[in-house]
Formats: sequence, structure tokens, C-alpha cells
Amino acid sequence: MGVTHCLGMAAMALRGVPRGQWKAYIDALPVSCPHDDCTGAIGCRAQVGAYFRMQWYIAMHAEKKRRQATGASS
Repeated sequence: MGVTHCLGMAAMALRGVPRGQWKAYIDALPVSCPHDDCTGAIGCRAQVGAYFRMQWYIAMHAEKKRRQATGASS
């Protein structure tokens, strides 16, 4: 099983959850994958954390661009 399985489960679990609560969810994940056939070399918590850190950055960047385009202050 690839780490994408665990990443997909995390994405489903975090759908609709405010970004401020993502860290607590990720911190609660096991360090290593509970599935014996996982191919995530660095562990699921690290993989999921890295993915959602990037998603956080993308969302923050998009919001900043929207505020700049509308002239709203930060």
C-alpha cells in the first residue's frame, strides 16, 4: 500500500476542518504507518505533515493574493 492511501484518508478526515486544527490532527497520527505494506519511507505522519504544510502555504498565499487584489488589509 502506498502512502497515498494514508494521505487520502487524512484528506478525507480533514475535509471541512478549519486549517487551525490540522496540526493537532497530524500530531495525533502514528509516527510510522500501521499498515505493514506501506511504501512511505519517512513514515505517514511525516508524509501527511509535509503535504498539509504545502496545502497550508498554498491556501495562505491564495488568500493573500485575493486580499491584495481587492485592496483589503491583512
